[in-house]
Amino acid sequence: MNIYFNQNIPFVSESLSDSCICYTNSHIDNQYLINNNIKALFIRSNEKITPELLKNTDIDFIVTATSGTDHISQGIKHYSIPGANANSVAEYVVFSVSKYLIANSLNPINLTIGIIGYGNIGKLVAYYANQMGIKVLINDPPLLDEGGVFPNYVQHVSLDQILIQSNIITNHIPLTKDGKYPTYNLLDYNKLRLIEPNSLLVHSSRGGIIDEEALKAIAVEKHLTLAIDVWSNEPQIDLDLLKLAMFATPHLAGYSYNGKIKASFIALNYFEKHTGIIPNYSILENEFHQIKIDETTDFSNINDLYTKLDKYRKFSEDNLKFREIVEQNTDSCADTFKLIRKNYPKRYESLKPPRELEIIYKLFGKVI
Repeated sequence: MNIYFNQNIPFVSESLSDSCICYTNSHIDNQYLINNNIKALFIRSNEKITPELLKNTDIDFIVTATSGTDHISQGIKHYSIPGANANSVAEYVVFSVSKYLIANSLNPINLTIGIIGYGNIGKLVAYYANQMGIKVLINDPPLLDEGGVFPNYVQHVSLDQILIQSNIITNHIPLTKDGKYPTYNLLDYNKLRLIEPNSLLVHSSRGGIIDEEALKAIAVEKHLTLAIDVWSNEPQIDLDLLKLAMFATPHLAGYSYNGKIKASFIALNYFEKHTGIIPNYSILENEFHQIKIDETTDFSNINDLYTKLDKYRKFSEDNLKFREIVEQNTDSCADTFKLIRKNYPKRYESLKPPRELEIIYKLFGKVI
């Protein structure tokens, strides 16, 4: 079988080299898929999957190594991987919160975090925030409709209550325009204006969930601290919003090496179940065994928590590098955005999730 794989999904070609012919490229189009007789796609969010792309091809399997699926047209069958990078994104939020606390000499026990979306990422953010001593509010109407059960350290409230009562706000929801609870521009001007002055807003889900024009106005008016990883028109970003942010990165929150390895493992498992072709998992198993996480984190010591996260994930370095490169290449910031993501170095997670929240354990009985 001929497959296409995104270069940022590690060890796909190595795991399938004995049974498949593996192709990769910086760009795919309809003719490329037809000419190379591609039957399976291993993609990430930068590949847009549309009916036009798949027309007259023999594509029978699509997996995106991401939790979000808004890059795949509605109605196209595919597999996605929610949760593989959950701890990676949660670390980004914890780092942003720690940075905010230190910069403003704030005591976490006097603060409230509002988490919009209580999925794989939201659960981890809530757990870590509680460990830090921060009061946790959550909002997830679809989960509430399903009869979701919440731990005693979180309180489910309305979206307006999240915005009014929280000093720290973070969102972890998919980008949707249809259904009972659409999220496109969920945080528009009328919602953003409810946020208390001097609050922290962390944005690391999907760009279209926040109205960026409204955010710029409200951020200035209310002196908000912004930590932004996702942008409405990626890879083209709003340079004025970049300048307003305390902390800014080019959609890298979920790019830990741990998360990538988990995503590869899950994607290959889906491929095996769909096609019957058994990948060689040994190289991934070896990578799993080599990844070690220090489990001695003291969440009550915010300075040490900040230092530990920055040491392993190098978020401060990413922020500075992103700004410097964009400022030097304002006319080609979209290319810069893509290039940084493509060449992102290995960054390891430093926080260990509780076993019941670890996606690998839940799916395959493994804890990485």
